[in-house]
Amino acid sequence: MQTQLNLASRIQIVTLETGAWRAQKLNRAESHEVNKKHGTGDAAKVIVQLTDHPALLALYKLHAEAYGEHRRITLPSIQDGMRIVPTGKQIDHAKIISEFRAKHDSLVGQFMPDYPTLRADAPIKLNGLHDASKWPEPSVVAGKFLFSVRYLPCPSDGAWGDWLNETAEAGQAELRERLVTAARHLADTLKGDGKLFQSALDNLKDICDLSGEGFNLLDDPIIARAARELRPLSIHTADALRDAKAVRKSTGEQISNILGVLKLA
Repeated sequence: MQTQLNLASRIQIVTLETGAWRAQKLNRAESHEVNKKHGTGDAAKVIVQLTDHPALLALYKLHAEAYGEHRRITLPSIQDGMRIVPTGKQIDHAKIISEFRAKHDSLVGQFMPDYPTLRADAPIKLNGLHDASKWPEPSVVAGKFLFSVRYLPCPSDGAWGDWLNETAEAGQAELRERLVTAARHLADTLKGDGKLFQSALDNLKDICDLSGEGFNLLDDPIIARAARELRPLSIHTADALRDAKAVRKSTGEQISNILGVLKLA
């Protein structure tokens, strides 16, 4: 077992926070009228889409994509909101996340100049569904937008010792699960008649690479061996495998055999 000081030196804590003004709002008065009409208590909820401004909708999607990428290149901790990244890999993480942040800033810059007009036009556009209280001052709305990332060194003293051990185990478990899930999905696809997408191959290659780049925090030999043996099978192209059915099937069987030998199937 690694010392806690050594383990702490191998990782950094990373947090990613995003936020945006939400344009879907509950209209309580209309909800009450609908429930009254149908005798449904509070079963019905009337949700009003205040605006479908393209920049705002793009922001929601961007935040989801950013968080998905954040999760892909980090491991979990046992505390909500905190994930970990191997020391040194935060540079790669920061580069990727900074691109999302730049897009976030651009989209906010497109939406906020239009907000006063959207707010002024709302009584006509929404008619009886308009509720002025759902349209705050521009400064309030601007304050809802957030895209923040922080990197913190990981302490090892006191209660952090237990946190470290449990977090390392959680990270190891997720890494193994991601590796096995990607490999099993690719093997099943290759051995079957389903459509093969390049992403299935890329996903396995990606997780194999991560396993060898410091993400194998406890140096699990099974994870290391699986990644080493599976990676060469992930570098095919989907187009090539589609045109070579024998190779496709053989590759799927090899992946399954590796998982079986390592008792990961």
